[in-house]
Amino acid sequence: MKLASLHTGQDLILDNVPYRLIRILEDGQCQLERKSDLALSSYSKQELLGFMSTGELILCGQQTVTTTSENNKRLESDLSAYPEAIQQQVYYRLKYLKKADELLGEEITCHRLSRVIKLVAEESNNFDPPSALTVYRWWKRWIKADRSITALIKYKKGPKNKRKIIKELEHLAQQLIDEIYLKSEGGSIQDIYDALKHKIKALNINRNTPLPIPGKATFYRYVETYDEYLVMAARKGKQAADRHFRAAGKGPEPKYILERAEVDHTPLDLLIVDDVTGLTIGRPTVTFIIDRYSRLPLGFEIGFEPPSELAVMRALRHAIMPKTYVSKEYPEVENEWLAYGILVNLVCDNGLEFHAHQLRRMCAELNIELTFCPKKQPHYKGAIERFLGTYNRQVSHKVAGTTFSNIKQRGDYDAENSASLLNIG
Repeated sequence: MKLASLHTGQDLILDNVPYRLIRILEDGQCQLERKSDLALSSYSKQELLGFMSTGELILCGQQTVTTTSENNKRLESDLSAYPEAIQQQVYYRLKYLKKADELLGEEITCHRLSRVIKLVAEESNNFDPPSALTVYRWWKRWIKADRSITALIKYKKGPKNKRKIIKELEHLAQQLIDEIYLKSEGGSIQDIYDALKHKIKALNINRNTPLPIPGKATFYRYVETYDEYLVMAARKGKQAADRHFRAAGKGPEPKYILERAEVDHTPLDLLIVDDVTGLTIGRPTVTFIIDRYSRLPLGFEIGFEPPSELAVMRALRHAIMPKTYVSKEYPEVENEWLAYGILVNLVCDNGLEFHAHQLRRMCAELNIELTFCPKKQPHYKGAIERFLGTYNRQVSHKVAGTTFSNIKQRGDYDAENSASLLNIG
């Protein structure tokens, strides 16, 4: 055998270990640098020729001329064009295959490979060796490629060749999607597919060349290419689509206390008993104002009348005034309620009570700016929405007579007969 070309910078594999030829001396000695730890080794050209004849040495990036066709096939591979990471991956796999070839020959099975994998893993201190099935698959690819090491490269799969609906059917498919699917009472994709098959069969009666019926998977993929927002807006409404696809975030964040307050009402999940008649009066409604910056409640109003302008004005008055009465009237309360003051901006929804003339006049006199959220978008005042939900769960649901939030939570609980809070006002 003779070497076609050996030059400085040549990459090669000696005994399954990658090297680089860094120097050729005048006396024919070749100095090799091991890629893993840069250790140096020296061999003569005759020694390298001997390694090549036994298959222990493989040149990367150069063709070799050998006396046997078997060696030609084995050494034809060229890894130098690939990135270093891919080359290392090939060397890793080749190490297992060489050992299997040495110990097992052609009689390779998954069961017999287990012993080989264990030996190679122990020699190379590999604590996460491949499975026997994986090595067997490498072996099949390697043998099928006549032991070419490029068969061991892991190629990334390209995009799937998705079959598309032919142009003659695309207009019909779009028409059926608009008529059946993109409606508030719209049907399923299966309904469209069934209608499309019926239409195609009707058209094929008068055609010399029948139109092909697309496969179900192909048609499903075609429908799924439609914009998700537009589909949801057509089927469930624009507001539902806006809520589903809106960008999540903190929303507007004030920089100081009382810069932004939020107000809203909620019926409490409690039944109240009249102290005179002993009869259940009903569920009270609470109006809360919360400071967005500190998340502290500023004030509230509670009563049995529906949400009203008067309830909002009372809650606003309570929010502005100091809460010194708490320690006097309720000495069992340990901490002071320090939150009070005239707010800068009051955020509310579009209820009629917030548009009332007297409330707007009162806010104008106190230099409070009223900000109205867009219709049916409560997340614009998320702090008060969250507070009211927490208030009902942490307070109302732990008191006898609670109605809970839904029927599933309530079960067989008799809220009316269990009510114990008295109306003493």
